[in-house]
Amino acid sequence: MHSYSESKFRKKVQSALTAVNRILHVSRHPSYPADLDHQYDDKYLLAEFVTNVALAAALNCLELLGLDEKGLAEVTRWAQDRSVTLRLTAQETCTFKKKKERKEETPMLVTESKGVLGKVKTTQKIVEKVEDYYWDFQVRYEIFLFRGNDVNTKVVLKERTGGCVIITHSDLTPYPQSTVTPETDVNITWFLSQIQKEKFRFGINRSSEKCRTPRRNPEIEAAFAFFQQLTVWSRAAAEYFTGHVFPAQKKHDLDISRINDVGVFVPVLPLFDDSSNKTKPDSTKEITLAGVVPSGSSLLLSAGDVNLFLGEQRRSFEEKFAGFDKMFPDDKQLITHHEARIVSIFVHLQHVAEHFSEGIDSIEAMLRSQLVAAIGEEVTARDFDQYMLYHYRKIFRPEFQPKPFSYAVRQPGHDLEGVIEISDGGSPIYTLVRHSKAKRPIKFSICAGTEVSFLGDRYVHTLVRHQFSFTETRDTPTELTMNARARQFSCFVLMIGTMGGADVFEPKHAIIIKNKDDLKIPLLLEQLPTPQEFKDAIESLSPEQQRFAKAYRSMQLAGTLFAVCLVQIRPQLERVLNLPHDSLTKEVVLTQELMELFMEYQIPSDLLRYDGKLSEPEEAKVENVRGNAAKVRRMINAAKARKAEEDRQRRELERIEREKREREEREERERLARLEREMLVQESMCLSDTFSDNFRQEKICRPQRKDMKCKEKKSVLSKNRNFAVLEKQADFCADLAPPLIERADKIAEKEIAQKPAEKIPEKEIAQKAEEKIVETPVEDKPANDQTSKSTPEETQQQDKEVAREFSPDDDEEEEDYTKIPSELESKYSELDEDNALRPTTIKVGSLWSKEWFQSLLSPSETTTLQSNHLEDERRKVFDLLDALSRSGALSFGDHVSLHVMICATNGFDRSIIDTLVQDNVNPIEKMERSLLIVATTVQKKPAELMIKEGETEKVRTYAPKLFSLPSLSLPSTKGEDEKAKGKSKGKGKAKEKQKVSK
Repeated sequence: MHSYSESKFRKKVQSALTAVNRILHVSRHPSYPADLDHQYDDKYLLAEFVTNVALAAALNCLELLGLDEKGLAEVTRWAQDRSVTLRLTAQETCTFKKKKERKEETPMLVTESKGVLGKVKTTQKIVEKVEDYYWDFQVRYEIFLFRGNDVNTKVVLKERTGGCVIITHSDLTPYPQSTVTPETDVNITWFLSQIQKEKFRFGINRSSEKCRTPRRNPEIEAAFAFFQQLTVWSRAAAEYFTGHVFPAQKKHDLDISRINDVGVFVPVLPLFDDSSNKTKPDSTKEITLAGVVPSGSSLLLSAGDVNLFLGEQRRSFEEKFAGFDKMFPDDKQLITHHEARIVSIFVHLQHVAEHFSEGIDSIEAMLRSQLVAAIGEEVTARDFDQYMLYHYRKIFRPEFQPKPFSYAVRQPGHDLEGVIEISDGGSPIYTLVRHSKAKRPIKFSICAGTEVSFLGDRYVHTLVRHQFSFTETRDTPTELTMNARARQFSCFVLMIGTMGGADVFEPKHAIIIKNKDDLKIPLLLEQLPTPQEFKDAIESLSPEQQRFAKAYRSMQLAGTLFAVCLVQIRPQLERVLNLPHDSLTKEVVLTQELMELFMEYQIPSDLLRYDGKLSEPEEAKVENVRGNAAKVRRMINAAKARKAEEDRQRRELERIEREKREREEREERERLARLEREMLVQESMCLSDTFSDNFRQEKICRPQRKDMKCKEKKSVLSKNRNFAVLEKQADFCADLAPPLIERADKIAEKEIAQKPAEKIPEKEIAQKAEEKIVETPVEDKPANDQTSKSTPEETQQQDKEVAREFSPDDDEEEEDYTKIPSELESKYSELDEDNALRPTTIKVGSLWSKEWFQSLLSPSETTTLQSNHLEDERRKVFDLLDALSRSGALSFGDHVSLHVMICATNGFDRSIIDTLVQDNVNPIEKMERSLLIVATTVQKKPAELMIKEGETEKVRTYAPKLFSLPSLSLPSTKGEDEKAKGKSKGKGKAKEKQKVSK
C-alpha cells in the first residue's frame, strides 16, 4: 500500500464528497473528522467504521466476481476450523495449426543512370516468398475458493476459456506447448471470520495490553495485513491478464487502456456527520451479502448511509460493465468484456485497500496535528532535555535534585585552581550526585612496583540519558565532551580511568592542566544490550557458550564505571617538601621550577625538601627549599655547561677534520690541474715541432736517413701525402698552444677562489646558561647558627608527622563501586517492564583538543593531542606523582577528589511525537521511572525519601514496584536509629582515646 500523504488524501475526500452529497439527503453535510469536535473514543469508533466499510466493499467485489449467497455461507463455515484461500490459476496450450506460403512484393524502386542519350530511369520491384506458421494459443483460467489444502473442495467464482491465432515466420513455437501458470493465492480466513450473523462486526479490544491507539492495536494490524495481501494478489492477477494474456492477441482494434475502475465509487471514507436526520437502516435494503453493524457514535454515518454507499458502488460498477459490453466483443478471443470486468474488479480491490490504509492513517495524522497544535511546536530531543530538568526539580527533594557536572578545583578558602565539566552540545549534563568523605584510601599503580594511595572527596554520579528513534541510531555512539580548564599560575592533575576493585583506581589517561590550558576530551557513549535481550540471546546456547558470554558481559558491565580523579599539586608539593600549608601559594616561580625538576629531570624530593627544625618560621623553610632548588639547578646548569663544552669540542674536531679533508681535496685538484696543464703544453709543443720538422726535412733531405727520428717522421709523412695540409696543421697547432695553457691556469685559479671560508663558532660559556635562570642568592649562614641543621630526633619526628596516614576503624567499610553494575543489572530485570534501560559505557575518544599559551602575554595556540602525545603526557604525570608521593611512601591527602559515574540509556523506538501518537506512551513517566530505578540503587535510598511528599502518589501510579522494594524500605523503629547513634558515639570515643594515647 502507498505511503500516507495528508494533502493527497484530503483531495480524495473532497472529490468523494461531491458524490456523497448526491447520495445523501440535501440536509446532510458530512465533513472531515478534524473539522468537527469529538472525543478520543470517537477515533476508535471511526477506525472500526472504516474497517467494516472496507470489508463490505471488498465483499461487493467478490460478489461481482461470482460469489453468491450460498457460496458465502459455505466458505464462512469453512473459516471456522480451516483456512480459506482465494486462487487464480490458468492453463495455456500452444499447438501448430498450419503452414502457409505467400508472396510479398516490396514497393517500387526507381533508379536513374546515365546513358548515351541522357539519363535513363529504371523501375524495379522485388517479390519475396514468405512462409507463415499458424499457432492455436488457448488459455483456460479459473478463480475459486478452496478449503484448507483440499483443492477439490472449492467454490468457483469465475472460469473461462479463450484463445487466438498467432502467426510467426519460424517453426519455433511462440509459447510452450502446454503449461500451467503458478497459482496466485491469498488467504481470506481473517476476512471471513469478521462476518457474524450476516454482518461485518469488526471491533478493537481496547482493554488489551497491546492496544496503544486507534491505529496501533492488534486488530487494526491484522486488517492492514489482510488488505496488504489482497493488494498484492489483485495486482498480480491483473498483471497476468494485461501483461501476459492480452499481448498474445496481436491484431485487434480494442482500446485496452479503458480497462480500469475510473468512475467507480469507493465507499471507504472517514467522515463525521453531526446531523440528526441520518438514514435509517430499515429504509434501505442490504446491498451486499453481509451488511455493517450500526456504530455507537452520533458522529458516524449510520448503517443505512453505508448501504447507500455500497449501492452506489454496485451501480457505478454496472455502469462501467455496460460500457465494457459496448467496447469489447463477447466471443472466444482472449480480450473480451469478461476479462475487462475481471481486471477492473482487481484494480478496484487495490483502491479499496488503499482507501482503507489512508483512512486509518488519517486518524493517526489527526492525533499528531492536534498534539502539535496543543503544544505549539514540534518537540525535539533538546526541548525534552530542558523539560526533564524542570520536571526533576518539581518531584525530587532539593538534596536529590540533579546537579550540573561542573566542579571547581580549589582548596578551602582559596581561589579556583581550575574547572572540570562534562557537557552535551555546549550545556553541562545533569546527574544525581552522592557525596561522601573517604573512609579508606584508594590506590592506583604508576609503575610495576609503585602504588599511590589517596583520600579526599568521593562523588558518585547517576546519569540516565534518553535516545529517541533508537532502532535507527543505536549503532551511532553518542558523544559528550569533557572540558578541563586551569587558571593562570595554577595547575592540577587530571586522570581518567575506571574502578578495578573496591580500593583500586585504574587510570588510563593522565595529563597536567596548567596556566590557562583549555582541554577538550571527547567521550563516546555506547549502549549494551538490556538484561532481557542478553538472556534471550544466550537462551539457546550451550552451557560453555553461556558461561563465556556471561563472563564477558561482567567485564562489559565493569566498564560502565567511568572514573575521573583530580589531584591538586600545590598542597601535595608542600607536604612532600615538609613545608607549612599555603607556604607555596604565592611562590609561583619556585613552584613551577620544582615541578620542572620533578618532571623533566626526575630529581628525588629528598634533595629538595626542608630538613631543618620544625620550629623555624615559614619564610626560612621556603628559603631553604629555594636554596636546595638553586643548588640542584646549578648542578644541572653545570651539567648543561659540560654538555655544551663537549658539544663545542666535538664540533671543533669535526670542523678540523672537515678542513683537513677539504684541504687535501683542494691540493689534489690543484695537482691534477697542474699535470693536465703541463700535458697540454707538452702535447701542443710536440705537435708543432713535429709538423714543422717533418715539413722542412721533406724538402731538404730524403727518407734515406737511417736514424730513428727520421724513420718516425717518415712514417708520419707516409700517412699524409698532402704536404700543404700538413703545413696548415702545424701552423694551427702552434697558434693553439698558448691559449690552452692560459685557459688551464684560469680554471685552477677559479677553483681555489671559490672554496668557502669556514667560520669558527663562538665559544659557549657555561655561565650564560646560569644567567638565564632567575635565582635567589642563598646566604651562607655561620657555623654556629642553630637553624641550619636539626637533630636526628627532630628529623625523625618530622618524617613521622608527614608520613602519618588516616587510620579508620575496622568497623567502617569503604563502598565497593564495582558492585553497582551487577546490582543495577538485577534491578533492570526486576523493575524495567519495558525492557528499555540499557547499561552504557563511557569511552574516551582518541583526538583531544588543547588550547594553551606559550607565555603569559602570548596569544593562544590550539593543538590536537594524539595517542603518542597522550602517552608522553601520561609519563610526565606519573613521574610527578612518583616524586610527590616519594615513590608511594607518602599518600595524597584530602586535596584529591574522585568522581565515579554510572550511565544508563532509556531507548525509545520512535521520535518523541511518534512515541506519543503511535505508542501512546508518555516519555516523561518512562524517564522518571528509569531515573528512580538507577538512583535508588546508587544512592542507597528508597524512593519515598527522594521524592517530594506531594508527588509520591503520582509516581506510585505508574511505578508501583519502586515503592515495594524490601531492600530499600524505610527504617521502621526508633530503637534502630538510637542503636546506630550509640554505635557511632562509641566509635568517636575510641578515636579520642587513641589520639590521647598517641
